[in-house]
Amino acid sequence: MARWLMPRLPQDCRIVVSPAVRARQTVQALHRHYEIEPALAPGASIAEVLAVAGWPAAPATTLLVGHEPDLSQVLHDLTGARVQMKKGGLAGVALQRSIGGEMLALLRPRELRRLARTPSGKTPS
Repeated sequence: MARWLMPRLPQDCRIVVSPAVRARQTVQALHRHYEIEPALAPGASIAEVLAVAGWPAAPATTLLVGHEPDLSQVLHDLTGARVQMKKGGLAGVALQRSIGGEMLALLRPRELRRLARTPSGKTPS
């Protein structure tokens, strides 16, 4: 995930991670500054996740690294999508000013690995 994500993260991206060891290990591969946020620990509610993300007034992109099934539930609450995030997966959501958002991407770990192997990040033919 980190290999594909690193060149795509905006320089001003805020990275926030659960205090759990595995979540911190995931974000350390990005080699960027990050914040540890207890509110992202297992059992996080949508209200806690949105507050951590700074919604609705976040000035920049925010990357949250958390847990299942919490993140799948948050994605459902925001977009209405029924998804099951995979460990090491990635979802992109554009948040609206009112509660809700649009699912922009949902990538499983194997898709991220495949994309990371291609120079342009485009799926090989």
